[in-house]
Amino acid sequence: MEILSVTFPFFCFLVGGMLIKRFYHLSDEVASFVNRLAYYIAMPAMIFQGVSSFEFSESFRLDLVGHNLLTTGILYGVFFGASFLVRPKTRRGAFHLSVFRSNVGYIGIPVVQGFYGDEAVGRVAVVNGFDTPYCIFLSVISLSVFRALDGQSPAGEGKKLIRKLLAFFYNPFFLATLFGLCASYFKIPVVGAPVVGDLIRMCASMAMPLALISIGLGISFHSMKRQIPALALICAIRLILAPAFGYLLARNVFALTGTDLAIAVLLTGTPVSVSSFVLAREMGADKEFSANAIGVSTLLSVLTLSLLQSVLTR
Repeated sequence: MEILSVTFPFFCFLVGGMLIKRFYHLSDEVASFVNRLAYYIAMPAMIFQGVSSFEFSESFRLDLVGHNLLTTGILYGVFFGASFLVRPKTRRGAFHLSVFRSNVGYIGIPVVQGFYGDEAVGRVAVVNGFDTPYCIFLSVISLSVFRALDGQSPAGEGKKLIRKLLAFFYNPFFLATLFGLCASYFKIPVVGAPVVGDLIRMCASMAMPLALISIGLGISFHSMKRQIPALALICAIRLILAPAFGYLLARNVFALTGTDLAIAVLLTGTPVSVSSFVLAREMGADKEFSANAIGVSTLLSVLTLSLLQSVLTR
């Protein structure tokens, strides 16, 4: 029931975006504006609020953070090479992002809160604080390389990779995470401030609706029919293989037990990251495929996360 209460609002907004696209025939410029509003304002506010709201010293778990980063890094490396087998070539970048980027923020935090309470949420928020810039950095490298090698960008763009990597340091997600960690570590009550805190909370409350509506605007059932094999593969990797691998690492490498073990495995088993669509769209990847991967994997995660939780509590 906890999983359903988390995922049901997601699909309401996803379907809302799809219905808006179908009946109002919005231009690509409008969809791009919604995406940029989520990317530059709402989602950074949500990230900052989530990271800064918990006391760093009480919520930081080095083994949880290390497990998350190592699992993501291994999935990234293994499937980077495998992504070159994906056809058509223009889908490779979006496919790779969908495989290694999990939805720690949107799905992981509320699911863990439903199962384990607010104390566990603080641990997930800090994990997400390290996971966000790490995944952005990896994503920029991945998308830049695929665009350069697969002919999706003008000649010579591969030489701009260094400049794009430097641009990572003023990426809104990275800055929100950095400032949030600083506020948490130094115990600066930014979110609790009367005026600034209210502004941050209002912007953060827009993040999920805007991002999901933007994804709904990008979903295409017409293209989904041609993507079924690739989407099935992504869901199998993201929802079954990744948590199984995460469990082995958590038990045998990091020796996690109890709630920390459950948190580590559940986070690796979350569906495709919502922010992967936002980043894919901003960097010219296959946004339709990315949106479809998020929608399908989120739907199936209602079942897989419930199964994971039942296994972990035995």
